[in-house]
Parts: sequence; structure tokens; C-alpha cells
Amino acid sequence: MSASATLRHRMPAMRPLRLARWWVVLWLLAIAAMVAVSVLPAPAVPAPELPQLDKALHFGAYLGVSTFASMLFASPRARSLAALLLLVVGVGVEAAQHFLTATRQAEVADVFANTLGIVGGLLLGATPVAHGLQWLESRLPVSAPRPL
Repeated sequence: MSASATLRHRMPAMRPLRLARWWVVLWLLAIAAMVAVSVLPAPAVPAPELPQLDKALHFGAYLGVSTFASMLFASPRARSLAALLLLVVGVGVEAAQHFLTATRQAEVADVFANTLGIVGGLLLGATPVAHGLQWLESRLPVSAPRPL
């Protein structure tokens, strides 16, 4: 039994993906990167003066990781748990910005934008987008050529 099949056996809520373990690692790294970018000191470079750009970035980031979760997890329960995890991460990041940083400011509007992104990803889970990783894997070579 392959490593991905073993992972699917232990986690039946996963979609049938050959590279399931790697996709989960990539998803977790994306979440970790979002957290790091959100709590590290703000860059000294001034942000462009676009109204609500920050909220759009929050929405887009959480839409991305939520959609990715919809591509990973087949069962509605697993997708709901992933969404709950992302909501906890979003609220936790805002709390960390409030209590642990001097250069970041926590905002309820950020949590709202995160939540809208999470819900958007869940909604995309009910569309063909949810099969995006399966589609991608179907176009990847079955095995990489071995060096001589």
C-alpha cells in the first residue's frame, strides 16, 4: 500500500489523491505562511493607498486555503472541521496581533473578511473546483524518471 493510500485509509475523509500527504503538507505550510505574515512586524515599505486592500487580501488568503481544503477533503464533516480550524486560526491571529505585537492592529473587520473567504471556499467545495487536485494529478506523470 502506498503512503497516500495509507493516509487515505487512516483519513477516509480525504479525496482519492496520489500525493495526498504532500497536498496536506502544502496546505499546512500555506496556513503557517498566512500566520507568519500576519504576526511578523509590518514591512517598512508603505502599502498602496487602495481602500480596503487589507480586507481583500484577508478574504483572498482565506478563500485560497479554504478552497484548497475543499479539494483535499471529500466529506462535508471534514470540510466543516477544516473551516472551523481556519476560523480559529483567523481569530487567533487577530488576538495575537492585539496582544503580542506592537506593529499590527487587530480588527473585527479582518475576522469578517476571513470568515467570508472561508465560506467562499466551502461554497466552491460544492462545485467542480473541488476536484481541482484530482484533475491536476491526472495530468502529472505517474512516476518521475529515475536518474541514471
